[in-house]
Amino acid sequence: MALLGGVAVVIAAWAGGSVYAGRVAASELRGLAARDASASSISIAAARHDTGLFSSAGSFEVRFDEHCNAPGDTGRPALKVDYRVSNLLLPGSMMRFDWTAVPAGEAGALLAKATNNALRLEGQGTVSYSREVASSLSMPELSLGSGQQTMRVSASSGQVKLAGNALGLQWKTERIAGRGAGNALELANLGLDIDLKDRTRGTGSMALSIDRVGTGVGSAEGFRLVTAAAERGDRTDVTITPSLRSLMASGQKASDLSMQVSLRDLHTASLEAIQRIGSETCGFKSLKPEEEQKLRAAVRTALTGGLSLGIDGVKGTLGDGSLEGFLKVELKKAADAVAATTGEPTAIDLAKLLGASGELVVKGSMVNAQQRQMAVSMGFATEVQGGLKAAFEYSEGLLKANGRAFDAGALQVALATADRRLNTFLGVSMPVRDAPKSAPVAVLEAAPAADAAPAVAAHPVAAPPVAAPAPLVNSATVRQGPNTSISPAQSGPVNSANTR
Repeated sequence: MALLGGVAVVIAAWAGGSVYAGRVAASELRGLAARDASASSISIAAARHDTGLFSSAGSFEVRFDEHCNAPGDTGRPALKVDYRVSNLLLPGSMMRFDWTAVPAGEAGALLAKATNNALRLEGQGTVSYSREVASSLSMPELSLGSGQQTMRVSASSGQVKLAGNALGLQWKTERIAGRGAGNALELANLGLDIDLKDRTRGTGSMALSIDRVGTGVGSAEGFRLVTAAAERGDRTDVTITPSLRSLMASGQKASDLSMQVSLRDLHTASLEAIQRIGSETCGFKSLKPEEEQKLRAAVRTALTGGLSLGIDGVKGTLGDGSLEGFLKVELKKAADAVAATTGEPTAIDLAKLLGASGELVVKGSMVNAQQRQMAVSMGFATEVQGGLKAAFEYSEGLLKANGRAFDAGALQVALATADRRLNTFLGVSMPVRDAPKSAPVAVLEAAPAADAAPAVAAHPVAAPPVAAPAPLVNSATVRQGPNTSISPAQSGPVNSANTR
């Protein structure tokens, strides 16, 4: 009797736990449906859940940006999901489920018609005792269009996993092919791999890969695009890395192309505030006064807190030539974001905060002899072994290219225009400033014949360098200005009739 009583207690506990699991599933669904639609771009609506003793079934709609609909507008995309859940407790899982999703609403009806009702996503999954949700994904082959305008997408499959705020998704299809208007496109072995550590913040990585792309004008192989975001204290770093194994187009071949775009030191809280306001206002439309104030504060904090944008490791092979380079743009942290006397925000001065540098080295037959000579003579590049090198740097109003100072007046005018627009948006008054000063650049000035001391004078406009002919004897004076110098090898003939 004692043994039977123990078994009965275990069975009762098992059955009670299963019933409780079913109630938890129903409660979770009600909670999702009750969420404020304006707080997210995705909402749950039209939820129905029929609870049984050890199983349940129901349906709901997943709507995208529903709060942005204009009155009478039902054209937003939506999905209708039907599901069945078995909440009988088993050693390997707390629940098992299967589901199907099809397009809903007016937009869904158009998609269903275009795909002959084949657009259907389905899967089977489990819920673990730690509330981790995992499911398979599958979609049948799709055929769009008819006659000479067609597109076919082969059957695709994958899997998805949710664990707290973490999201994992893998998806692949063997072939996407389309024809029309005299053009053809084929993608082979397309895959998507998402691994988000926190899907609400967007931290983690995403990778898109395509084994082969074929068109009527060329082909490419081994394309891969990887995006990664990581938090570092109160900052977020983002990197985007595209790469391509080979490219053939118009009889030209390129290989091993790659680069990395990085956006570093972004103020995380400010980014989240901007994204949240953008979502709640449907793309910053019809901002309330308090929302506009919060947006201004978030933009200002993001800009004055410092950040950097870079294109690192650009490299590749084109024919028998190669290229390699980098680009870095930095927005320095503002030292005086608030005026000490009034406590009011100070105006943003991009000319002081902005810094940039870059370099590009091209070798081989990518540049012919005539182009090389022209680039060097005009000061756009310098010669290196087997090719050309172009480099520049800008900081605090000084622009240098290939080791020489150039007039930065046009750039400073552009930055001043950006300052006015930016500070007007931020509601900050700008102080009256002097006109931007140009960097000193070397030119020649005439002087009395008796004065024979060579020097260089400063002038706000740079003349392009020219090849120096043979020395010519003439009485002239060259005066030296600040931060400039000229060597006998660089100087050409000085004619008093042509100097100022």
